[in-house]
Amino acid sequence: MQYRSDNMRCIFIAITLLFFTGLGYAENPVPRLHDYSVQTWTTHEGLPSNNLRQVVQDSKGYIWISSFNGLIRFDGHTFDIYNTDVLPELKSNGFTVIAEDHSGNLYFGTLISGLLKYDGITFDLFNIETSFSKSITAIYADDDDNIWLGAQYGGLYYFNRGSGTFTNVIDPLVRNVTTTCMVEVTNDEMWFATQKKGIIVHRE
Repeated sequence: MQYRSDNMRCIFIAITLLFFTGLGYAENPVPRLHDYSVQTWTTHEGLPSNNLRQVVQDSKGYIWISSFNGLIRFDGHTFDIYNTDVLPELKSNGFTVIAEDHSGNLYFGTLISGLLKYDGITFDLFNIETSFSKSITAIYADDDDNIWLGAQYGGLYYFNRGSGTFTNVIDPLVRNVTTTCMVEVTNDEMWFATQKKGIIVHRE
């Protein structure tokens, strides 16, 4: 009888342990967001704004951040801010989108200043007011390093890097459309996410 009592006691302890172990797993099924947070950067740490548009890490490891109060570069320690004080040719401090081509050139879309290019040494501003004066809403460098641009209610544009000129994509589907994102699916097929007109596919 003592042997049976001991067995029952062991079984009861095992069931109890399993029950409380299961509760421990159920209480923490997914770590909460603050469990991952290491540090927060705001205007108190040197950002020009707490309202940011896009974050991109370039091939050299720098973090670039666009905002309506300037373009920000972060090297892991210091925030460098590019605005009209640093680049007086800009019409405003508004930056929207960022992209990098396969050669390491960076392209920054602006609200009203045009397209800003950075080759790692100097900034060059391409004023596209003759083509459109809208906000640049999307930039994409395809596999051939062709630069595609979307403008707010301004359709699609193709940027020729050699001549520094812009060509409007003439097609009824993209006339006055606002493109928000672009992706190259194959070498001859581009997909464009738009406002109000869904997905538009461009094939060569």
